[in-house]
Amino acid sequence: MKVWEIKSDRRSFTYNLVNFNEDKEQLYRTEEGRYLLDWKPLRMEVSRKGIKSDLPHFTLGVLVFSRKSVDILNNYINKYVQYLSIDNNEHVLVNITNVADCVNYDRSTSFKDRHGEFAGFDKLYFVEDKLEDQYIFKIKEHVQSNIYVTDKFRDLVLQSKLKGFDFIEVWDSEITEEMEQDKQKNYENRLLEIEQYKGTEYNWSEAIEKVETGKVMASGAWKIQQNDKGIIMLGQLLKDLTYLWIDPIYYPPISLDLKWHEAEVCEI
Repeated sequence: MKVWEIKSDRRSFTYNLVNFNEDKEQLYRTEEGRYLLDWKPLRMEVSRKGIKSDLPHFTLGVLVFSRKSVDILNNYINKYVQYLSIDNNEHVLVNITNVADCVNYDRSTSFKDRHGEFAGFDKLYFVEDKLEDQYIFKIKEHVQSNIYVTDKFRDLVLQSKLKGFDFIEVWDSEITEEMEQDKQKNYENRLLEIEQYKGTEYNWSEAIEKVETGKVMASGAWKIQQNDKGIIMLGQLLKDLTYLWIDPIYYPPISLDLKWHEAEVCEI
């Protein structure tokens, strides 16, 4: 069994709120992992063109499904989600209301921010027995950001040929501890290579200014650079040594505290 983090394909088009200041409070409520009793349709617009998608980009912690996605997946996930309307008949917001108690805390390891607060998992393991009936879920530690799915959900999407879905492998029950250690060692060696010749370091605002002039900046597992359309993308180095790139509406707080240095360009 595997667990995947669900993402929108980076080539998909992007939705933004028409009036962020007016609708942001209502939007933030969708990141809480609970059913919402009152809702008014969000006003949304396409902010970046891309391929036709059944899962366009929007923001962390909430999905946007095409009507086709709902028709195909609803029978399997309706008890785990809430569909919320937008001022667009082609797509709906999907509020994930299923916060599952399935993390294996004995094996998982976490890291903290500079204030000593939980900031994320270095290694995330799940209890396989608790995933048997799961399709799509969040966990309490990442309720505002990460959305996870099991093989059953991913298989449905692939078999139905829905467009725009991307899946990042998070956990594999068949990976042995020895295999995981080798993977971790390769990952750590890559981080050492990145930091070995970092040269001058810059704070976040200085780094962004350099990216706006065409430079590529890195800090540990993170990288920021412009894509071929001039959009600043945030990349995170994965354990398979590839980068996961997103066009964030806002940047993770941890990225604002890091020191950045110039790095080699990546293909996005």
